[in-house]
Amino acid sequence: MSAKISLSLLSLFPCLPVSAKIGETKDLLATRYGPAIEENGDLLTFSKSGILVKADLKDGKCARIRFAKDVASGIEGSLSQNQISALFAANQDGLQWTRAADGTLRSSDGQRQAVAADGSLVIQTAAFTNGEKAGEGAPSANPGEAPVRVTGPAPTRVGIMAKTASAGSGRDKKWTTWWGSYDKDIFRDRVVGVSLRASTPGQAIVETHWIGEEIEKKSGNKVVEVSREAVLIPGQGQVTVEMGCLFVENDTKYAALGVRERKGIRYAGWVVRVLDGGGNVLAVQGSRPPLIALVR
Repeated sequence: MSAKISLSLLSLFPCLPVSAKIGETKDLLATRYGPAIEENGDLLTFSKSGILVKADLKDGKCARIRFAKDVASGIEGSLSQNQISALFAANQDGLQWTRAADGTLRSSDGQRQAVAADGSLVIQTAAFTNGEKAGEGAPSANPGEAPVRVTGPAPTRVGIMAKTASAGSGRDKKWTTWWGSYDKDIFRDRVVGVSLRASTPGQAIVETHWIGEEIEKKSGNKVVEVSREAVLIPGQGQVTVEMGCLFVENDTKYAALGVRERKGIRYAGWVVRVLDGGGNVLAVQGSRPPLIALVR
């Protein structure tokens, strides 16, 4: 018996010239996009560069943004996968994002969620998701990762085979000059595939500990994010789980001043552990063996 849970991240492509920010006021949104083509209470609709932008305000600030293709005068069409990926890359806002089991992308601070569906992209705050407002295309999950638990018998003699299933990268050049100055974001997404076998069936938790370095703090490699999934490992055959994480770096250079600043998280690898319901480690594997010592 074999099962597969696909959680691969969006591929990243060069950025489109449309970027909104959660928390911006109506005036700031108008500065980015020009006058709204439609206003309905706290819902504002803008159009720029062939992209339709719908912004929901809460307490005077943007709490939800929806991007779609502007076919003509506010008529919605479907964005291509490349456009969705580029828009998502342009709206990271310096945060780390991971994909949850329900398919939504969640920011590392637990305050934002994003989902791509039906040819559109939605980014919104946790407060909006919790039902203080309801809107089309909204992510359905609660903010932050819910605790992952298993209560059934644990499998025995668990075998693990983990590997990087896909790796992508992209760049968003915010500005650049002919004399060598620039400001750019660098994105690296990784998806790990984990195949599990056991002598006897049982329930377990799969953890992927994502390892990276906080560039500005020169922190050295450490765990920067953890993805978790509950699985049932069969006594015959195997179960396969995929987990993904997005790493964001910023590189800014002022050539005339001789200054270069780098921030964000530099990807270093991963460690996958399989645990029983009591937190006991049943199996472990790292992309590089020395990284295993970083996971407590």
